[in-house]
Amino acid sequence: MLVDVAEDRWAQAFLGPAPSDRYTEPARAPKEWWTDLNRVVKDVYFWAGGGEVLLDGIREVAEKMQSVHSSTVLDISPRSGHEEMIFDVLLGYEKSASTRNMEAWLGARL
Repeated sequence: MLVDVAEDRWAQAFLGPAPSDRYTEPARAPKEWWTDLNRVVKDVYFWAGGGEVLLDGIREVAEKMQSVHSSTVLDISPRSGHEEMIFDVLLGYEKSASTRNMEAWLGARL
């Protein structure tokens, strides 16, 4: 599949000769790996576009993290791509619901 070829190419560009590990592929880490996360951060916000290739991995990591860290939020925006919020700013689009959601979440913590 073309997506698999692209993902393999991106992974090789990211990892280089180094082997993957739980930091480079967090979806492969067991949920217990996230147990002490609350010692590092109070809140975690995951956002994903409902139409993006990375959705399954994002959802998998977020759900594992949610199972051991109750202040983890997963926000999935239907029919959105991975860079939606960046495009809002760079192309001067009206802020999407995704952008407004993330700004509200972040604003409540600043």
